[in-house]
Amino acid sequence: MKSIALFAILICLSSFDLFAWSSLKDFEKNQSKYKALFFLSHNCPCSKSHIEHIDSLKKAFKEVSFFGVATDLFEESNEKEIQAHYQATNYNMPIIKDTAFHLVEKYRALKTPHVILLEKKQDQYEVIYTGGLTNKRHFDSKSVKFLQENLAELHAGRNVKYRRGKSLGCYIRRL
Repeated sequence: MKSIALFAILICLSSFDLFAWSSLKDFEKNQSKYKALFFLSHNCPCSKSHIEHIDSLKKAFKEVSFFGVATDLFEESNEKEIQAHYQATNYNMPIIKDTAFHLVEKYRALKTPHVILLEKKQDQYEVIYTGGLTNKRHFDSKSVKFLQENLAELHAGRNVKYRRGKSLGCYIRRL
């Protein structure tokens, strides 16, 4: 009887929403030498096509802290849909809900997916790469992997190969 009650409690607990948005403060508090910031949108097929690639980079380059930025326009009518997308998609990194577009404006992100690669130099971070993850909107058709090549260079103790890459994808809607 106790096992049935425990099982029922576990089912109830597992049905609660366990997804939690990360905050800008979480990103700022993180003191990793390298941080990668991915600007994403729940309704952009270009963002969606790069999910597995982002996850493989996160697994391969453990010295880099990965953060996503939800660039979606949050309204009462779509907030649950947006949250459900980020929860179900399993980006395997904290996702920052940037409703005021602080990070979008600070780093001048234009389209999704857009990535900013930061390196800590003394007490502040410097942008060492800005642009697309690859040279194509959809990952399957890429011929250059800007971010992956840059991370491999850093991992080998060298400077990044690319400082900028053309950002291709869905425009980030501004307020």
